[in-house]
Amino acid sequence: MNTYNYLKIFENLGYGLIETEILYHKNKPYDFKILEMNKNVKNIIKDIMKNNPDLELKEFFKYSFIKEINMKDFFEGYIRNIDKLNNKPINVYNKKLDAYYEFVAYLKNRKCLFVIRDITKEQKKDILIYKLQKRLNISLDIGKIGWWELNIKTGYIEFHKNKAELLDYTIEEFPKHMYDIMKLVHPDDYEHTMNAMKKHLNGEDEFYHTEYRIRTKNGYYKWFYDQGQIIERDKDHSPLNLIGVVMDITERKNTELKLKELADFDPLTDCYNRRMGLILLEEKLKYSKRYQKKCVICFIDQDNLKYINDNYGHDIGDDSLKLLAKTIKSEIRDSDILCRIGGDEFFIVFPDCVKNSALSVINRIKNKLKDINKNLDFYIDFSFGFFEYNDFDSIDIDEFIKKADEDMYSMKKLKKISK
Repeated sequence: MNTYNYLKIFENLGYGLIETEILYHKNKPYDFKILEMNKNVKNIIKDIMKNNPDLELKEFFKYSFIKEINMKDFFEGYIRNIDKLNNKPINVYNKKLDAYYEFVAYLKNRKCLFVIRDITKEQKKDILIYKLQKRLNISLDIGKIGWWELNIKTGYIEFHKNKAELLDYTIEEFPKHMYDIMKLVHPDDYEHTMNAMKKHLNGEDEFYHTEYRIRTKNGYYKWFYDQGQIIERDKDHSPLNLIGVVMDITERKNTELKLKELADFDPLTDCYNRRMGLILLEEKLKYSKRYQKKCVICFIDQDNLKYINDNYGHDIGDDSLKLLAKTIKSEIRDSDILCRIGGDEFFIVFPDCVKNSALSVINRIKNKLKDINKNLDFYIDFSFGFFEYNDFDSIDIDEFIKKADEDMYSMKKLKKISK
C-alpha cells in the first residue's frame, strides 16, 4: 500500500499521519525531513500554528512533539528499539498548549511513519479520575474507613486495603470469605451482627448497619461500625451483591466508655454513684420479686470521717474513704453492688441473699479493717443497718433504703451509749 493510501485511511480514522525520512548528518545526527502528512496533522496542531505563523512545519513538528523529549534519546532509545516495543504509543505533553498527544512510530529503513492523535480530553479525564481516587483514598485513610463488596451467592468479599490494614493484616493475609471474617467477630457481637445482615437481606431494614468488636491479627479487639446496602438483584429479586463501608470507631467507643464511667461511677472510690446504684438496686429487686428470691440492702456510714478530716486533712479523709471502699469490694461477691451515696455513706445490695449471710460478709470486712488499722495513725470503722426484701409484694426503693438507714442509725446510737 502506498503512502497516499495510508494518509487517507488514517485521515478517515481521525488520526494524523506524517511520513518522515531520518537524516544522518554529522552536524545534525538526529535530524529528519517531512515527506508527507495528512490534513489531520494541521488540525491537531492548528492552535500553535496560529500563535507561531513564521514557524516552519518541520520545526513546528520538532517543537510540538519532539522538543518535549530528548532528540537523541528518542531516536536511539525509541526508534531503534521500536520492534522490541511492539509500536507501543508514547504520550507527549505540550506545556504551552496544556495538551497531550499520543504518537506511534513505524520504522522501515530510513523512513518513519508517525501516527499522531490528540488525547488531551482523555488524558485530562484520566488525570481528574486519578485525582479524585487519590482524594478518596486520603479521605478513607483519614476517616479510618474501608469499602467492601459481598457476593451473596458465593460469600466472597472484595475490599479496600484499609479494611485489612485497620486489623493489622496485609490485603493478601486478610480472609476473603464471609465465613472466615465472621470468625474474627467477638462472640458477644456475632448474633446481633448476623441478625442485622439477615434483616436487610430479607427486606425488613433499608440498610444493613451494626457495631461490633473484631479481632486484630495481634489478638486484641477493635470496634467497627459496618453499613451496607444491596446494589444488585437477580430476575427473581433475590439479592446478589451487597456493598458497604466499615469504619474504625474504637476511639469513639473508648470515649463513650469513659463518659459512661464518669456518669455511673463515683470518681473518688470507683464505686457506683447514687444514680447508677439506685438503677441497679431496682433491677435486683425486680429480679427478686420475679423469682421469689430474697435480697438484702445494707446501709453503711463511715465512722469518725469528720475527725479524720479535721485532724489529718481532707486528703487523708479521702484516702480513708477509698480504703474502706476497697476493703468492702474485696469481700463482697461479683454479683453484689457497692454504691457511694455521698459523703461518708454507702450501700451494698446483696441479691439472692438472706440477712444472716450478709451479716457474715460485714463481719469479715470489719475484721479485715482491724488488721489494716494496726498500721494507721487513725482507725477506719463503720456503722451499718440492714433491710431484707422478702415479701415480694411491692418495690418501694426509697422505703427500703429508709428502713436500712434507720437500722444503721439504731446501731450508731448503741455505739454512743456503749462508749
